[in-house]
Parts: sequence; structure tokens; C-alpha cells
Amino acid sequence: MSLLVLVLGILVKISRVEWILLLLVIGSVWILEAINTVFERIFDLIENSYSQIVKVGKDVSAAAVLLSALFSVVIGLAIFLPPIINLFSR
Repeated sequence: MSLLVLVLGILVKISRVEWILLLLVIGSVWILEAINTVFERIFDLIENSYSQIVKVGKDVSAAAVLLSALFSVVIGLAIFLPPIINLFSR
């Protein structure tokens, strides 16, 4: 998906500031996904069986990834929607 977004950025010729924002949100999702994976592995090492505390920890770290992804969608729409609308209104 990130590659598609980057190609779209080239096609619609987004500004330098938009590139920076786009790369920041893509990077934040990737970084949070990596951190989420680390937390899940650590939780699995700490507690083999079901634990409510582990479940909450995993849910919170997954929620951080989800919120980052949703924020990225909002930023992406703010960047790409105007040029796409402009393209189809011609």
C-alpha cells in the first residue's frame, strides 16, 4: 500500500511539505507496527497462558497501530483528495 501511495504522490506532484508529512505518517505506522510486534513477543515470553493483563497490553499496543493508520488515512485524504477532485472536475 505504501508503494501505491508513493507512486500516487509522484503522479499528482505533491509539494515538499506534503512529501514530508506523507513519509512521517508512513514511517509512524511502520515503527508502531514493529513496536507492537516486539510487545506481543515479550508478552508471550512473560506469560504463556491467558492473562487479562497481557490481553490489555496487546490490545493497547494494537490500538496504537490502528490509531496511527487511521491518522495516516486522514492525512492521505487531505493530501490526495484535492488533486484527485481537480483531475476529475476538468
